[in-house]
Amino acid sequence: MSSAIARAIASVTGVSPIVCGKPSRELGASLRTRLGGGNGRVVIVGDATQAEMVLARGMDAMSVLVLSGATHADDLPGLPPDQQPHWVAQDVGELVDQLRPIIP
Repeated sequence: MSSAIARAIASVTGVSPIVCGKPSRELGASLRTRLGGGNGRVVIVGDATQAEMVLARGMDAMSVLVLSGATHADDLPGLPPDQQPHWVAQDVGELVDQLRPIIP
């Protein structure tokens, strides 16, 4: 949500908005609550290191980067620690193939 829209809504309603987009702390807290906590019990899968990987690290979740979108393999070495994924797959199909042997 743009700040102009948020200000307009706040002006009309008298309530300050809470922005919950990726990678906000509020979104991470909501996901932890709804999905049962952090400590590696939740996995965030995405293609953008500045959104999904930061969200995962911020909520103490595992992060899986798929290289079929915004991020490419040659981008990985230069990423800051909060954007480094725990696991990398070429695409979601490869991720499913990697998980089949370990998921009953």
